[in-house]
Amino acid sequence: MKEVASRWIIQPVFSLSEWGLGRPLDAEEVIGSEVLCQALQGSEVSGVSRYVLPPLRLTPKQSVGTCFGLDIEQAHTLLREQVMSACQ
Repeated sequence: MKEVASRWIIQPVFSLSEWGLGRPLDAEEVIGSEVLCQALQGSEVSGVSRYVLPPLRLTPKQSVGTCFGLDIEQAHTLLREQVMSACQ
């Protein structure tokens, strides 16, 4: 029986938002990227390749205080296309 190689595609998704707390618009990405980095360190899984894609910066349009809002259907389509292209 042929062994199938496994891979994980990790697609971070962050928002750009005005928090109203004097924080930069990309605060969510800065913190989230560090959390992801720490989570991946020391968590090797035998036989699994991990690919971390560049983060998508989007937010559903209906969210208050956000920048670059997309309709939820567009956001889902973009996310699906990004991950599927990385799988090829």
